Amino acid sequence: MDNKDNIIDCSILSETNLTYSKKIKELKTVLNYIAVNYHNDITLNDLADCIHMNPNYFCKFFKELTQKTPVEYLNSYRIGIAMRLLEQSTYSVTEIGYMVGFENPKNFRRIFKKYVNMIPSDYRISYLEGLSL
Repeated sequence: MDNKDNIIDCSILSETNLTYSKKIKELKTVLNYIAVNYHNDITLNDLADCIHMNPNYFCKFFKELTQKTPVEYLNSYRIGIAMRLLEQSTYSVTEIGYMVGFENPKNFRRIFKKYVNMIPSDYRISYLEGLSL
């Protein structure tokens, strides 16, 4: 076996690292966009546009790096914020749904239940009962 067979081409590694760094930077841009705008109506085109990417390619790119679709990530982000609001505020469930970007209260309850395994009002009661124990 020749020693040249064991040598790694550093230019390939460097190029791979640059590509990965660029992807991470783009992902951070998208995640920041979501963090700032989660309460607004956000479309797939909005997310893809913020890093100048084709929406179809963007979906593959996002899932490759996060293991979630953009919609799954956005919904889980919104639900996380909603959970904190249910725990720390006296806003109604409907108000909280609107505050985190859900225009339809039924849709908010359905998606909340999908992620938390209970509806928002039951979550709030459960949380408050846990505090009083």
